[in-house]
Amino acid sequence: PVPWMNMEPANDDVPPQESSTAPTMPSCSATLAWAYARPCMRGGVAYSAEGNIVFPAGPIGVVFCPSTHRQSFAQHNTDAILALAVSADGRFAATGELGRRPRVCVWDTSSMALLAVLRGRLSNGVTQLIFSPDGRSLACVSPATAGTIEWTAVAVYDWASESLLWEGRLHRGV
Repeated sequence: PVPWMNMEPANDDVPPQESSTAPTMPSCSATLAWAYARPCMRGGVAYSAEGNIVFPAGPIGVVFCPSTHRQSFAQHNTDAILALAVSADGRFAATGELGRRPRVCVWDTSSMALLAVLRGRLSNGVTQLIFSPDGRSLACVSPATAGTIEWTAVAVYDWASESLLWEGRLHRGV
């Protein structure tokens, strides 16, 4: 059947009736069906200096402003982000990615500008990041061998100059 068949023609002689009540919004509700969290994610959500929410989504760093409901994107990583850290003052974010030769990108949480790229010392993904209390140094951790946690590689950078301050390997049993 065709919906417009068997319909009565509109009566153009009758003026439209005005409703005495204002239209109401239909009731609606949502129920959480499922949620996803990457099991190896470290430091997945933090606040910026402006009080915005910083989090990763795939290979992108996201800054969400709750008051305006706007998002800004830091598209500096080339693979999925495994770790996120925000400096104590909330000005800088570091995102560490998955991959054989992962990169750590340090970016400004206000302008989203890329400030530094740290690479070459870690392998098989960056699983943990932390800024020093003064925000000048960044410690980065990665598993030394893919699929194992027996050995862990650690690198500490002066991120602003992209210079390595210290590196080492740690054994799980120590």
